[in-house]
Amino acid sequence: RREAINKHCKGLGGPKPARKLLAAAPEVRLGTRDRCTGGEVAAPETMDGQPVYNASDGEETSLLPQQQRRGRRLRPAVGAAVACVAAFGAVAVVTNARATELRRVNAPEIASSSGSSARAISSSSTPTIVISLLDDQGYADVPWHAQDAATQAAMPFADALRKDTGGIDVENYHAWRDCTPSRAMLLTGRHHAQLGMHVPLLGGATAAVPTDEVLIGELLEKARPGAYHKAMVGKWDLGAASPKYIPTARGFDGFTGFYNAMIDYFDWTIDGTVSDIAGTVVDAQRNAGPAPQAAGRYTTRFLRDAALGEVAAAKATGKALFLYAAWNAIHYDVAIPDAHALGRPVYAKALELGLTETRATALGALRIVDAANEWIYSRLDRDNTIWIQTSDNGGDPNQGASNYPLRGGKVSGWQGGFQVPCFVWLGANLRGSLKEYAGLVYVTDWVPTIIGGALGAPEALPADLYGQDLWESLRGNSAKAREDILLMASYGTGDEAGEALVSLRTDRYKVTIGQAPCAVGTPAGAYAGCDCSSDRTTVWVSDLVKDPSEGTNLNCGDALPADVRADLAERLARSWDAHVEPAQRQCYDDALAAAFIQANCTYNEVQYYCPFLDEDVEDIPRYEAVPGSARFNWLARAPDVCLRDADAAAFDPTCVQEEATVLLSLVPEEWEDYCHPGDAA
Repeated sequence: RREAINKHCKGLGGPKPARKLLAAAPEVRLGTRDRCTGGEVAAPETMDGQPVYNASDGEETSLLPQQQRRGRRLRPAVGAAVACVAAFGAVAVVTNARATELRRVNAPEIASSSGSSARAISSSSTPTIVISLLDDQGYADVPWHAQDAATQAAMPFADALRKDTGGIDVENYHAWRDCTPSRAMLLTGRHHAQLGMHVPLLGGATAAVPTDEVLIGELLEKARPGAYHKAMVGKWDLGAASPKYIPTARGFDGFTGFYNAMIDYFDWTIDGTVSDIAGTVVDAQRNAGPAPQAAGRYTTRFLRDAALGEVAAAKATGKALFLYAAWNAIHYDVAIPDAHALGRPVYAKALELGLTETRATALGALRIVDAANEWIYSRLDRDNTIWIQTSDNGGDPNQGASNYPLRGGKVSGWQGGFQVPCFVWLGANLRGSLKEYAGLVYVTDWVPTIIGGALGAPEALPADLYGQDLWESLRGNSAKAREDILLMASYGTGDEAGEALVSLRTDRYKVTIGQAPCAVGTPAGAYAGCDCSSDRTTVWVSDLVKDPSEGTNLNCGDALPADVRADLAERLARSWDAHVEPAQRQCYDDALAAAFIQANCTYNEVQYYCPFLDEDVEDIPRYEAVPGSARFNWLARAPDVCLRDADAAAFDPTCVQEEATVLLSLVPEEWEDYCHPGDAA
């Protein structure tokens, strides 16, 4: 997909009209100069006035009860040989399969900015809320779905928290199939088709979540004015071309992380995008300016310390904490420090079991994130906390993730792209009686569940959310349940099913339209790919209760009962007409971004990614209309020629699904007119 977009962008050519750049300057607040002088950056006591906490002087440790260790813990040392781990006696964490009692205190308290001991927030009406979002974590990348001992050892804290009295296993949780739309839905409660967002945003993108959308930070303020310190650490990925698009302009009081889709795990450079600036520009951000303190810091460690600083900031101000921790692990190209006391033993175990090096590295990275989450949890008021942990989309089986036994993976329309691990943990003051919730849950449901349910402020919610309030259902106090989920809804300009990418599921059946067959990865993580030669007009219907791997197409012959066919067709049409709005046009200007960054966002010869358009620039326009559901031949009848067995397809490991990009790409002659109207950019 990256290559396709890159080819498209480079093929535009021709002269471009003069554009008004964002004036470099004070309003962008690209950081204080005294932090970026003298060639080296001294670690400040505060990040823009907020406390920084460095857990255990930079060491990764586990707070879980465990067997006695011998030898000293190792600090990460990039470039050290793996053999050093064994030489210095690093010992793998032993995970007890039984439910583990979670410790409340195991390390020095975080000091507030004044130096006094911070008190835990305790308010029965204003709970602490943490959303811990992993990146590209697959269905089988957690201990409770693990297929091997290395995966079982990768996340002991998450497993203990899920098994604890307040833990709730959300068995049928679904995200979107790719990062940007999924994150947009998580923070707005609106469907990706309502937002007009169908594809990820890469470096140089001028699009963003539309500014008329209200994000969760703003909704929290509306529900409980002044009650929350609203913080984010990690991956934003929702647009940063203008200062009005960045997190601190969208409801967050504090932000430490990166704006774009992917960065290097050690040097924070933009990685793998279509941009001319890829690999040379650092995307390390603090609020509205750069974070030079991140230089050379392993991303998970730096984000962990920033998160602990936000916990301390909330306590210092006497406010409840809302923390959105959007980790970059295990997005490709995943990496871990060479001598990591927790990550390396898991990595070594995976190699011993015959897993690939990429999968071993991904599991090691998960162990490090798990330890970071444990540190954050150790600083919270556990009686009054809501902890939500999940992934933004299915895992990429070509990059070390496993979705077994689900078909496909990230960017595909199969369950491996949508269904991801998820659990909720509720403090003693908030929990109900439920330990497992089997009903359907979609990524859009968190906003109304938190704002309308947990905080009891449904009046603060927009009227047209796709998400549903499942707060009482998750606690076992209500029988309310979702009837279906419109998993994806992207469209082209034609009349046939092949011109749309659509998927809908009920509690039993799932319809998938416009998606080529993909393989089921093996328990060890091997993946045969997809079949790009298949006819994309195929309408696939699966019985997920009997066939969770989506191996048999019930839409062939008379296998699908007539009443089920009619019901699914009606649900598809109703959902499409109710929720699909015009799509945003894909717009990039990496050349403009590169020129602005070089001229205005370079400090000590380091270029930092920064907003490069005016604050008053208009949002990217949308297409003018949406084709009605009647234009698509959905489930009208069983086709004469039908692919019945998904595993009979000719899978190709190099096949990359690019349907959404093809369906929604601009043709070259449209680029300038739609992406840069007049002189607005």
